[in-house]
Amino acid sequence: MRNCRSGCCRICGSKHYSLLHLSSQPSTEVQRAPVAEPIISVQSRSGAWIPCRTLLDSGSQVHIVTNRLAHQLQLPKTKSTVAVAGLGDACFNAQGASVCIKFKSHTSNYCACLSALVAPAITDNQPSLTVKPEGWKIPANIQLADPEFYKSQRIDLLIGASMLFELLSVGQIKLAAGLPLLQKTRLGWIVTGGGSSSIKATALQGQAVQRELVAAEGRMDELVRRFWEVESCEEGVVTATKEELACEAHFMTNFRRLDSENKLQRKPEVKVQYSAFIREYLDLNHMSLVPKDSLSLCKYFLPHHCVFKEDSTTTKLRVVFDGSAKTSISDFPVALTGDVCKMYRCVRVAEPDSYFQCILWRDSPDQEVQVFKLDTVTYGTKPAAFLPVRTMHQLASDEKSSFPIGSKTILRDFYVGDLITGGKSAQEVLEVMSQTTNLLSRGGFKLRKWCSNDRDVFDQIADSEKETFLKFDDGSGFTKTLGLAWDPAADVFRFSFSPIQVSPKPCKRLVLSTIARIYDPLGLIGPVVAKAKIFLQEVWREKLEWDESSP
Repeated sequence: MRNCRSGCCRICGSKHYSLLHLSSQPSTEVQRAPVAEPIISVQSRSGAWIPCRTLLDSGSQVHIVTNRLAHQLQLPKTKSTVAVAGLGDACFNAQGASVCIKFKSHTSNYCACLSALVAPAITDNQPSLTVKPEGWKIPANIQLADPEFYKSQRIDLLIGASMLFELLSVGQIKLAAGLPLLQKTRLGWIVTGGGSSSIKATALQGQAVQRELVAAEGRMDELVRRFWEVESCEEGVVTATKEELACEAHFMTNFRRLDSENKLQRKPEVKVQYSAFIREYLDLNHMSLVPKDSLSLCKYFLPHHCVFKEDSTTTKLRVVFDGSAKTSISDFPVALTGDVCKMYRCVRVAEPDSYFQCILWRDSPDQEVQVFKLDTVTYGTKPAAFLPVRTMHQLASDEKSSFPIGSKTILRDFYVGDLITGGKSAQEVLEVMSQTTNLLSRGGFKLRKWCSNDRDVFDQIADSEKETFLKFDDGSGFTKTLGLAWDPAADVFRFSFSPIQVSPKPCKRLVLSTIARIYDPLGLIGPVVAKAKIFLQEVWREKLEWDESSP
């Protein structure tokens, strides 16, 4: 501050900006009373009970839980569209999700459930200052809901008015004049109200202004950062999380190679029915019947249902089990694409782990329900995104000496089970295709649905292994490549857009919905999308409601 060349405050002459000067007028004293903060126990997803400090707020219409506690409890989140506003109509930063919380009192048998919005934080530590309750003469024969109510601690749960008054009981004890009172609740006795502690309004104002400035600056920085991240084309630094490192360590410790088996050679029939899909699991030895004397080993049952994918060229119907490499064709003139057949089911899980993938099935209502366990990786489960890709990478490492080109291709040119690669000539691409196919076959993986923009390469592929083309309205054929429509004959990407029915009332919601339907991850039609976004900006500047007619 001594070296600062800026001027001083024009009001008091001190070393600060004039607009930051706090008036020295006689300040108003603001009364500050303790708030109700009982300690309760909340139940986690595993059934464990975790202590939590709670704020009882009769002025809140909703219950709120911090993201920290929701994450600790591992509770499933559901989408929520509830908007919350605070003092001065300020928006409350909720995360658009809610959780169902079961809690109980540690002083009685009372137990209840509530649905709470998830938010980054509820309030500062409460009470704002640690107080000294010596001399308050709190009766020794009552059970306090928070024996350490006088210590400033974190608040992780707010219980609103819809449940607050159900918690209140008959019973109130008034302490000495100027001290809080004791209120009996189903959670125990709480210390609240009363109190003559005061704080200068000027100091409170200065603290509030400072916090508001810091919060506003943080929100603006976050908005700008997110805007530039969306528009930036630079690659971020990829760092492995602790969980990803643990997955890698577990894989390296427990993986083992299986002999190649001819279990994936049969191609599924078009429009296969549900029971045939389940039977295929059994025929391919990807699922096994659990004997009745081993049913106690089953740890988890997966719900399953079917989905239809009309634009699939192989399997129209699939059964989904609900368990809760940078790729570029670059400048190669000859492109090659392929797909790993039933990639997830090519990887077998360890015998003990298969009992966490049990399902119930019977072919008809007349039969007895049987228990099966899925013996291969099941898409829809959390490890499904990691195990097949990591297994292919391990296979590429093991067979690098025999198939150097194929090993490099697997490590570089695969996105999950989709292969996108190329070469400078047809001969080079055929060698890539041969080595990659033979390498993967040693691990039980089968490549299929081959496609190329070079006729010499395409003619070398067996008809049963070629990709089946879809058709645009103009008759041109195309295939899907990572969600993009690729026309191999012309070697171009094509974009199709089906305009939605024109609404008699064009609005901001309709404009945004239309723009969001344009899938262009590479930015190839950026000029077209940019015009649409500019139009959306103009609509936004009009400050219209979502369903208000556009000018």
